[in-house]
Amino acid sequence: MATPNRKIDEATASLESAIDAGVHGGMVGLHTALPAIIDAYDPARQTVSAQPAINRALTDGTIQTLPLCTDVPVVFMRGGGFAMTFPIAAGDECLLVFSERSIDEWYQDGGIQTPGTARMHSLSDGFAIVGVGSQPKKILAVDPANVEIRDATRQTRVSITPVGNIESRTASGAVDLLATGAVVVNAPTGVTITGPVTITGALIATSVTTTAGISLSSHVHGGVQSGGSQTGPPI
Repeated sequence: MATPNRKIDEATASLESAIDAGVHGGMVGLHTALPAIIDAYDPARQTVSAQPAINRALTDGTIQTLPLCTDVPVVFMRGGGFAMTFPIAAGDECLLVFSERSIDEWYQDGGIQTPGTARMHSLSDGFAIVGVGSQPKKILAVDPANVEIRDATRQTRVSITPVGNIESRTASGAVDLLATGAVVVNAPTGVTITGPVTITGALIATSVTTTAGISLSSHVHGGVQSGGSQTGPPI
Protein backbone atom coordinates (compact mmCIF):
# COMPACT_ATOMS: atom_id res chain seq x y z
CA MET A 1 0.00 0.00 0.00
CA ALA A 2 1.41 3.37 -1.05
CA THR A 3 2.12 5.90 1.64
CA PRO A 4 0.50 9.38 1.46
CA ASN A 5 3.89 11.00 0.82
CA ARG A 6 4.53 8.68 -2.08
CA LYS A 7 1.12 9.52 -3.57
CA ILE A 8 1.93 13.22 -3.27
CA ASP A 9 5.34 12.67 -4.89
CA GLU A 10 3.77 10.70 -7.73
CA ALA A 11 1.09 13.34 -8.25
CA THR A 12 3.73 16.08 -8.24
CA ALA A 13 5.89 14.18 -10.72
CA SER A 14 2.88 13.56 -12.94
CA LEU A 15 1.93 17.25 -12.85
CA GLU A 16 5.51 18.30 -13.67
CA SER A 17 5.59 15.85 -16.56
CA ALA A 18 2.32 17.20 -17.89
CA ILE A 19 3.57 20.79 -17.62
CA ASP A 20 6.85 19.88 -19.33
CA ALA A 21 4.98 18.12 -22.12
CA GLY A 22 2.66 21.10 -22.55
CA VAL A 23 5.51 23.60 -22.64
CA HIS A 24 7.47 21.45 -25.10
CA GLY A 25 4.41 21.01 -27.29
CA GLY A 26 3.85 24.75 -27.35
CA MET A 27 7.46 25.45 -28.23
CA VAL A 28 7.46 23.04 -31.17
CA GLY A 29 5.68 25.65 -33.28
CA LEU A 30 7.64 28.60 -31.90
CA HIS A 31 10.42 29.81 -34.21
CA THR A 32 13.24 32.22 -33.34
CA ALA A 33 16.08 31.75 -35.84
CA LEU A 34 17.15 29.06 -38.30
CA PRO A 35 19.87 28.72 -40.93
CA ALA A 36 18.40 28.33 -44.40
CA ILE A 37 19.36 27.87 -48.04
CA ILE A 38 18.11 30.42 -50.56
CA ASP A 39 15.95 28.94 -53.29
CA ALA A 40 15.24 32.13 -55.27
CA TYR A 41 15.87 35.89 -55.04
CA ASP A 42 13.62 38.71 -56.27
CA PRO A 43 15.84 41.81 -56.62
CA ALA A 44 12.85 44.06 -57.39
CA ARG A 45 11.09 43.22 -54.11
CA GLN A 46 14.37 42.45 -52.27
CA THR A 47 12.90 39.20 -50.96
CA VAL A 48 13.96 35.56 -51.05
CA SER A 49 12.41 32.14 -50.87
CA ALA A 50 14.48 30.08 -48.45
CA GLN A 51 14.41 26.49 -47.25
CA PRO A 52 15.11 26.04 -43.52
CA ALA A 53 18.22 23.88 -43.24
CA ILE A 54 17.36 22.16 -39.94
CA ASN A 55 14.55 19.60 -39.77
CA ARG A 56 12.08 19.37 -36.90
CA ALA A 57 12.71 16.28 -34.73
CA LEU A 58 9.72 15.18 -32.65
CA THR A 59 9.90 13.21 -29.39
CA ASP A 60 8.40 10.14 -31.07
CA GLY A 61 11.32 10.03 -33.49
CA THR A 62 9.43 11.59 -36.39
CA ILE A 63 11.48 13.92 -38.61
CA GLN A 64 9.66 16.76 -40.36
CA THR A 65 11.07 18.99 -43.08
CA LEU A 66 9.96 22.57 -42.54
CA PRO A 67 8.18 24.25 -45.47
CA LEU A 68 9.80 26.71 -47.85
CA CYS A 69 9.64 30.26 -46.48
CA THR A 70 8.54 32.65 -49.23
CA ASP A 71 8.55 36.43 -49.69
CA VAL A 72 11.14 36.87 -46.94
CA PRO A 73 12.62 40.41 -46.74
CA VAL A 74 16.41 40.53 -47.12
CA VAL A 75 18.48 42.44 -44.57
CA PHE A 76 21.03 44.71 -46.26
CA MET A 77 23.37 46.92 -44.21
CA ARG A 78 22.13 50.50 -44.53
CA GLY A 79 21.55 53.74 -42.66
CA GLY A 80 21.66 57.50 -43.01
CA GLY A 81 20.73 57.39 -46.69
CA PHE A 82 23.48 54.91 -47.61
CA ALA A 83 23.34 51.17 -48.23
CA MET A 84 25.66 48.26 -48.99
CA THR A 85 24.09 45.75 -51.38
CA PHE A 86 25.37 42.63 -53.08
CA PRO A 87 23.99 40.05 -55.51
CA ILE A 88 22.23 37.02 -54.02
CA ALA A 89 22.09 33.65 -55.75
CA ALA A 90 20.19 30.42 -55.28
CA GLY A 91 22.22 28.13 -53.02
CA ASP A 92 23.51 30.95 -50.83
CA GLU A 93 23.13 30.36 -47.12
CA CYS A 94 21.38 32.77 -44.79
CA LEU A 95 19.96 33.13 -41.30
CA LEU A 96 16.19 33.43 -40.97
CA VAL A 97 15.16 35.51 -37.95
CA PHE A 98 11.46 35.31 -37.07
CA SER A 99 9.49 38.21 -35.64
CA GLU A 100 7.53 37.68 -32.42
CA ARG A 101 4.44 39.16 -34.12
CA SER A 102 3.05 39.30 -37.66
CA ILE A 103 5.03 41.68 -39.90
CA ASP A 104 2.45 41.88 -42.73
CA GLU A 105 1.04 45.34 -41.98
CA TRP A 106 4.44 46.84 -41.15
CA TYR A 107 6.05 45.33 -44.24
CA GLN A 108 3.29 46.70 -46.48
CA ASP A 109 3.03 50.25 -45.07
CA GLY A 110 6.02 50.82 -42.74
CA GLY A 111 5.71 52.95 -39.63
CA ILE A 112 4.10 51.64 -36.43
CA GLN A 113 1.36 49.09 -37.08
CA THR A 114 -1.02 46.79 -35.22
CA PRO A 115 -0.74 43.19 -36.42
CA GLY A 116 -3.78 41.89 -38.25
CA THR A 117 -3.36 38.34 -36.94
CA ALA A 118 -2.53 36.78 -33.59
CA ARG A 119 0.28 34.58 -34.88
CA MET A 120 3.57 34.62 -32.98
CA HIS A 121 7.08 33.45 -33.91
CA SER A 122 5.74 32.12 -37.19
CA LEU A 123 7.63 30.86 -40.24
CA SER A 124 5.58 33.45 -42.16
CA ASP A 125 7.31 36.38 -40.42
CA GLY A 126 11.00 35.91 -41.15
CA PHE A 127 13.87 38.16 -42.23
CA ALA A 128 16.82 36.78 -44.21
CA ILE A 129 20.30 37.82 -43.09
CA VAL A 130 22.56 36.77 -45.95
CA GLY A 131 26.17 36.03 -45.03
CA VAL A 132 25.84 33.26 -42.47
CA GLY A 133 27.76 30.23 -43.71
CA SER A 134 28.34 26.62 -42.80
CA GLN A 135 31.88 25.24 -42.70
CA PRO A 136 31.67 23.84 -46.27
CA LYS A 137 30.74 27.36 -47.49
CA LYS A 138 32.85 29.51 -45.19
CA ILE A 139 34.70 32.51 -46.65
CA LEU A 140 38.20 31.51 -47.68
CA ALA A 141 41.39 33.47 -46.95
CA VAL A 142 39.83 36.11 -44.71
CA ASP A 143 42.22 39.00 -44.14
CA PRO A 144 42.72 39.27 -40.36
CA ALA A 145 43.94 42.88 -40.44
CA ASN A 146 42.11 44.84 -43.14
CA VAL A 147 38.54 45.68 -44.14
CA GLU A 148 37.74 44.14 -47.51
CA ILE A 149 35.03 44.16 -50.14
CA ARG A 150 35.86 41.09 -52.22
CA ASP A 151 34.71 38.15 -54.27
CA ALA A 152 34.73 34.58 -52.96
CA THR A 153 38.24 33.87 -54.28
CA ARG A 154 39.71 37.20 -53.06
CA GLN A 155 41.24 37.76 -56.51
CA THR A 156 39.06 40.86 -56.86
CA ARG A 157 39.01 43.05 -53.77
CA VAL A 158 39.20 46.52 -52.30
CA SER A 159 41.09 46.67 -49.00
CA ILE A 160 41.24 49.43 -46.39
CA THR A 161 44.22 49.19 -44.07
CA PRO A 162 44.44 50.46 -40.48
CA VAL A 163 46.74 53.33 -41.59
CA GLY A 164 44.18 54.50 -44.16
CA ASN A 165 45.59 53.03 -47.37
CA ILE A 166 43.04 51.89 -49.97
CA GLU A 167 44.23 49.05 -52.18
CA SER A 168 42.39 47.60 -55.18
CA ARG A 169 43.07 44.26 -56.88
CA THR A 170 41.21 42.65 -59.77
CA ALA A 171 41.38 39.20 -61.30
CA SER A 172 41.89 40.75 -64.77
CA GLY A 173 44.48 43.24 -63.53
CA ALA A 174 42.47 46.21 -64.87
CA VAL A 175 40.78 48.86 -62.74
CA ASP A 176 38.09 51.05 -64.32
CA LEU A 177 37.19 54.40 -62.73
CA LEU A 178 33.91 55.74 -64.12
CA ALA A 179 32.78 59.30 -63.41
CA THR A 180 30.00 61.46 -64.85
CA GLY A 181 31.89 64.62 -63.85
CA ALA A 182 35.37 65.69 -62.92
CA VAL A 183 37.83 63.49 -61.03
CA VAL A 184 39.92 65.49 -58.56
CA VAL A 185 43.08 64.11 -56.98
CA ASN A 186 44.49 66.25 -54.18
CA ALA A 187 47.99 64.99 -53.36
CA PRO A 188 50.19 67.71 -51.80
CA THR A 189 53.33 65.56 -51.94
CA GLY A 190 52.86 64.36 -55.51
CA VAL A 191 51.34 61.57 -57.61
CA THR A 192 53.44 58.63 -58.78
CA ILE A 193 52.45 56.59 -61.83
CA THR A 194 54.50 53.59 -62.89
CA GLY A 195 54.01 52.40 -66.45
CA PRO A 196 52.98 54.09 -69.69
CA VAL A 197 50.22 56.72 -69.63
CA THR A 198 47.66 57.04 -72.43
CA ILE A 199 45.54 60.18 -72.71
CA THR A 200 42.83 60.26 -75.39
CA GLY A 201 41.58 63.78 -74.58
CA ALA A 202 43.27 67.13 -74.13
CA LEU A 203 46.00 67.53 -71.51
CA ILE A 204 45.68 70.88 -69.73
CA ALA A 205 48.42 71.73 -67.24
CA THR A 206 49.19 74.99 -65.48
CA SER A 207 52.69 73.91 -64.51
CA VAL A 208 54.46 70.77 -65.70
CA THR A 209 58.16 70.09 -65.15
CA THR A 210 60.22 67.15 -66.42
CA THR A 211 62.61 65.16 -64.24
CA ALA A 212 65.38 67.25 -65.74
CA GLY A 213 63.78 70.37 -64.26
CA ILE A 214 62.52 71.71 -67.59
CA SER A 215 59.11 73.39 -67.55
CA LEU A 216 56.85 72.18 -70.35
CA SER A 217 54.73 75.31 -70.15
CA SER A 218 57.43 78.04 -70.23
CA HIS A 219 60.69 76.56 -71.56
CA VAL A 220 62.63 78.06 -74.44
CA HIS A 221 64.88 76.59 -77.13
CA GLY A 222 68.41 77.53 -78.03
CA GLY A 223 70.04 77.49 -81.45
CA VAL A 224 67.12 79.13 -83.19
CA GLN A 225 67.87 79.93 -86.85
CA SER A 226 65.75 80.93 -89.78
CA GLY A 227 65.13 78.48 -92.56
CA GLY A 228 64.80 74.71 -92.23
CA SER A 229 67.15 74.23 -89.29
CA GLN A 230 65.92 72.53 -86.10
CA THR A 231 65.97 74.20 -82.70
CA GLY A 232 68.20 73.04 -79.90
CA PRO A 233 66.91 71.09 -76.90
CA PRO A 234 64.58 72.85 -74.44
CA ILE A 235 66.12 74.93 -71.70
